[in-house]
Amino acid sequence: MHIQRYWIRFYSVGHFLEALGWGLYYAISRIYIKEFLGGTYTDVLLLSAAEYAPVLSSAFWGMLADRFGRKKFILLGLFSAPSLALVGYFGIPYVQFFVFIASLAWAASWPSIIAPIVSEKTESGFRYGVVTLGGSLGWGLGCSLMGFIYGFGNVSLVTLTAGLFLALSYIVFYLAFPRKYDVAHRGGASDFKGIRNLPRTMLLFLLAAGVSYFGISWAFNVLSIKLYVELGRNEVLYGIFYGGLTSLIAAIVRPYVGKLSDQIGSLKLYRIALISYSVLVTALALSRGFITAILWLIPVYPFYDISLVSTVSRLAPNHLKASALGSMYTVISLSGTLVFIAGPLTDILGSQNSVICASLLQFIALIMLFSKILKA
Repeated sequence: MHIQRYWIRFYSVGHFLEALGWGLYYAISRIYIKEFLGGTYTDVLLLSAAEYAPVLSSAFWGMLADRFGRKKFILLGLFSAPSLALVGYFGIPYVQFFVFIASLAWAASWPSIIAPIVSEKTESGFRYGVVTLGGSLGWGLGCSLMGFIYGFGNVSLVTLTAGLFLALSYIVFYLAFPRKYDVAHRGGASDFKGIRNLPRTMLLFLLAAGVSYFGISWAFNVLSIKLYVELGRNEVLYGIFYGGLTSLIAAIVRPYVGKLSDQIGSLKLYRIALISYSVLVTALALSRGFITAILWLIPVYPFYDISLVSTVSRLAPNHLKASALGSMYTVISLSGTLVFIAGPLTDILGSQNSVICASLLQFIALIMLFSKILKA
């Protein structure tokens, strides 16, 4: 099939559609909880926990996909579409429930979707950068369109549109999935214990990554509300700055970041990203007005994301790629899920002090990398 011959191009299209849907949702979800429904920072961080908790099952889904074949698991992602579409029709706590279901469907499919991208050790960073270029463009368009769609209707119209784009994305991923990567590794019952077979170095790296991601999730959930306030509670401007311009810049730099990761080493690039995030988050916490919006545009996330995925990919054997990636998303999910415990602290300390506390976790993760990974 033509679509499978040029699967990377179509994967980029699929990621564009998928990120467009999630971009619409993320651009509206935090202000929907805090500003429209009158929730607290605890409610916002509980929403984040609902997004991440299902991803704890990623390692399980990844192991199942490695054993029984990956392509069929992509179809499970379709269940995220109706769940996300219903978010705008309900209030707290039903919003968190539907988001939980949508995230569970994503967790079941994503390790299988991403496995072909990182199955080649020598070009995994570049491949991932090219495919996620489409994702950056989709995310930016979704965030930018949020304010306009909201202006024509309401929150329910935004989430309904998001669900439609998600459904289209999984259809594209399924049709484009390359057959040679649809492995079914039937070596025995021990294959279900794939995590125990992963290199110890990678597990130590994931521990540090979990600490870092907890801080990033905590900080940017709080900072997203600050950005909305600093932009005068203008939904159109907020959507453009929240993800529109940011993703456009990220789309430009992602392929180059992928090449940089392959050239200097993904672990070194990941350390640079940790330091950059710590400085950026602190600056955002102290800034005011339009300066906050300008700082928001600095594209640190492509460096963080590509270096994280590439490091995990290079530390895992080929037949355990989906298991390794599932483990990575499980660690990220655990960090994002546990962030709700910072909710009451944020309500007490306020946004500025809590974000500065979150930035310190990047340095803790950096110390862990130097003390554990280098020795390993």
